[in-house]
Amino acid sequence: MVRNVFVATSLVDMYAKCGNMEKARGVFDGMPEKNIVTWGAMIEGYALNGLPREAMDLFLQMQRENVKLDCYTVVGVLSACTRLGALELGEWASELVDRNEVLCNPVVGTALIDLYAKCGSMAWA
Repeated sequence: MVRNVFVATSLVDMYAKCGNMEKARGVFDGMPEKNIVTWGAMIEGYALNGLPREAMDLFLQMQRENVKLDCYTVVGVLSACTRLGALELGEWASELVDRNEVLCNPVVGTALIDLYAKCGSMAWA
């Protein structure tokens, strides 16, 4: 078990980017301490590896544990919502972060546009 949150988060991110979500989850679950970057790496990893339900389950667990969402983690959540066609859930998630942070971050803005466009809400995109 890796005790340093920064090293462990880097491992989670590496395994996720290499498509090995089982190893990423093993490191994640073994971490005694997690920060928002750790949660975001797992959520984004699930979303990018075609596992949007797992991404959403982890996001909801994060919410139950009262971890504050940041604009980078919301990108993974929006990506998962897009794959699921869950427009309302994506809108709800985007409202959990500071609106100014969402509007000033081009990555989040692009994820929102993608969500709206792929869920058939072109007027909002």
